[in-house]
Amino acid sequence: MRVALYARYSSDQQRAASIEDQLRLCQAYAERQGWQVVESFADAALSGASLDRPGLTALLAGAAATPPAFDVVLAESLDRLSRDQEHTAALVKRLAFAGLELWTCADGQVGTLQVGLRSTIAQVYLEDLRAKVHRSMVGRMHAGKNPGGRAYGYRAARRRGPDGEPIRGDLEILPAEAEVVREIYRRYGAGESPKAVAQDLNARGVPSPQGGTWAASTIVGNKARGSGILHNPLYVGRPTYNRVRMVKDPITGKRVSRVNPEREWIVREAPELAIVERATWDSVQNLKAARGRQPKAYRRRPKRPFSGLVSCGRCGGSMILESRGKGREAVYVCGNHRQRGTCDNGRSIAAAELERRALDGLRDRLLSPEATAAFVTTYQAERRRLQLEAQKTARRDAKEIGDLTGKIRRLIELVETGAELADTRDRLIDLERRKQTLLKRQAAAAGAEAADSKVARLYPDLADQWRDLVAELQAALTAGEPGATEAVTIVRDLTEKIVVTPGKHRHPGNKGEDPCGLELQGQLATLLAAAAPDTRHDEGCRGLAMVAGEGLEPPTRGL
Repeated sequence: MRVALYARYSSDQQRAASIEDQLRLCQAYAERQGWQVVESFADAALSGASLDRPGLTALLAGAAATPPAFDVVLAESLDRLSRDQEHTAALVKRLAFAGLELWTCADGQVGTLQVGLRSTIAQVYLEDLRAKVHRSMVGRMHAGKNPGGRAYGYRAARRRGPDGEPIRGDLEILPAEAEVVREIYRRYGAGESPKAVAQDLNARGVPSPQGGTWAASTIVGNKARGSGILHNPLYVGRPTYNRVRMVKDPITGKRVSRVNPEREWIVREAPELAIVERATWDSVQNLKAARGRQPKAYRRRPKRPFSGLVSCGRCGGSMILESRGKGREAVYVCGNHRQRGTCDNGRSIAAAELERRALDGLRDRLLSPEATAAFVTTYQAERRRLQLEAQKTARRDAKEIGDLTGKIRRLIELVETGAELADTRDRLIDLERRKQTLLKRQAAAAGAEAADSKVARLYPDLADQWRDLVAELQAALTAGEPGATEAVTIVRDLTEKIVVTPGKHRHPGNKGEDPCGLELQGQLATLLAAAAPDTRHDEGCRGLAMVAGEGLEPPTRGL
């Protein structure tokens, strides 16, 4: 028997040597069974609550190979594979499907009973550990200690007690970073915008909290989460714990944060940690609240058909909408240039121009003879397929209706002869219910066939209908909110991004100018390329180039 070993550790009570200890134990167990160890897989410092582990992924890949790379999977205990009941059951099923056996040093061969008992114990342990960690954090908070993490402007205090042992959990102020915090509060209170402050800090080379560049969001943060320089109450000497909790997405396995109700927050007074005076803090919070009460039209710019999809061709960052005064047209500008000052692309493009060129390019591509022919061919082929399926379903339904009618008649004759059958009535009801369902479906299919015959007469006008559809699409994209119509939603879903590059392409409508080049990337470009494969991607109609996106295989032409 060829055996693969698996080991994992994650908690603070274990160490890297735990992997070696587990593998050594499994190796000895395999030798006693007379097995040959062919591979070993391990995951260090990774939680058993998630399946997103490289070692486990490699093990499952070996199990799924044809033929499998081993016959048995051996671990110290079942909780080394997973501490989640659902995940454990799924792993056992996957190994069983591959024809492999799962063994542990603690329980021997793993069966249904061991999966149920051990995985339940492991999950209860995990929940109990989570509760104990939270209780410990709350206890440290009430004891005046920092339960974890470090905010900008602070560092862990290096102190020792009378016994010479280090005192852990205390914070102290970092003077240099604290001065940056005070500067941000002063400048925001004086009326400067967060992005102007961020840009100036970047120009001076001041490191951000993460060591990189500052952004407006780093300064503003989120009020509910207490994040960002302007919203963290620690700066006024009020450490707050338990604002958010982490939960695991059962589909992706990733941890996401959720804001806790305010009644669950734990707040204590620590005036020795205050960096900002209370009067300054209150003034800034009032100013932010006043700006938040402004009319929505002034706080949030109206969305455009391609908002959120436009990116800078120089740095790859997002281009943001900016309105240069009341009544002035909206323009797209590089967000990294405006907010961080880290990109040299200072060119802007009017939102109306970008939309006009993009929509004209899409219209021309969609109305090309190749695209129109592909639409007509695909539509007719799909109609033929649906008609054939409808005919097959109608034949099956007709045959089943005849069989049901015969069964119902025979049961009624049996009852008339005086036979006593306890379940005859229920059987008759079931058969009649099924028959009525099929009859309704048969009537609906007849109505659909009649409507379909009317549509069939429109075949000669399909090309004209396609052109009308494209015109409606362009009108829908041009008008109002992007999510207001199905057409806009479809185009946005199929568009990965529109890259704007200054001076890369020349637009034939601009005499002597070198405008920004537009390049549409994504699945929409892939579909258009499938309809017209001979069209060069670098010669986009009306200044719009097309680059096929990843993740979508172009369909076979004409199908």
